[in-house]
Amino acid sequence: MINLADFVCTEQQQQQQEPLSLTTTALTLNSDSRRLTTFLNQEERFMPNNYQTTKQVRNYEEERARVLELIYETIFPEPQPRKSDVFHLAANLIDRYLGYYPPSTEGEFRTVASACTMISVKLRRSREEALSYDSLRPHFYDISEKEVRETEKKIARTLKWDLNAITTADFIEEIAERLADILPQDHVDKIVCHTHTIANVCLLYRSFMNVPPSLVACACLCDAISHCATREVYEQCVTSITQLAGIEQEILLQHQKNVNEVFCKRVEQSKEEQEQYTPSDIEAINDIEFGQGRFVYDPPAALTPQEAC
Repeated sequence: MINLADFVCTEQQQQQQEPLSLTTTALTLNSDSRRLTTFLNQEERFMPNNYQTTKQVRNYEEERARVLELIYETIFPEPQPRKSDVFHLAANLIDRYLGYYPPSTEGEFRTVASACTMISVKLRRSREEALSYDSLRPHFYDISEKEVRETEKKIARTLKWDLNAITTADFIEEIAERLADILPQDHVDKIVCHTHTIANVCLLYRSFMNVPPSLVACACLCDAISHCATREVYEQCVTSITQLAGIEQEILLQHQKNVNEVFCKRVEQSKEEQEQYTPSDIEAINDIEFGQGRFVYDPPAALTPQEAC
């Protein structure tokens, strides 16, 4: 299962070894304002149908979370500096495909997940970074390469080859780059890294499945900023984010509260599941990275993510 302590260790390694993505090259590539506009205009077409409620075959929420954890372990076998775009794209493909063909068995679910993982890696990683089909077996049991390849073709046909979806991870990079002038320069990479961490955890929960990825990204970004910046900087960022993404401030703050609650819930679960953990890991979660936001506004009573939309 995904270990929250691993997330913390990864964030620390990223800060020590190299920036996550906001390097000079990335800034140059992301400087075109048309990218964000295009993403916002196109994101709705990649939204999945909620197969877990429209098809009452069985409750897949727990199985979906387990499968996503397997994908995470497959993509990132060891803690290392990482981007979460492959993880989010694989989840998007799974949810979109299963909106057409809900799985009838656990084995079918995992076959689809392994195929979506391979598609995502092929789309978002270079040949040198690609996974082999053999690397799937320790995580997805004895699924054959032939079976995975056939499922890849079926997924591609079902989704009409519209595979390279715009995900929460894509919006994080785009919006964070546009806040670089407001955020403290020594905290930019830390904030982006922490935002990816929060978004990865939110991805495990069905309640966020039909929330626009731009809204999830903005909420996670606001929550990360609230831990790492002054109140003045946080308020400036909230104002800028609402303008950049075209989101009402009340909705943004409600979703920030939602993602914070989900993340804190996951931290508590991680404590209960881990028989042993190093104090530095958990102290980092509680006291540094993942405590309650210091400068979060007090939004109205909690809504579900769908209601807040």
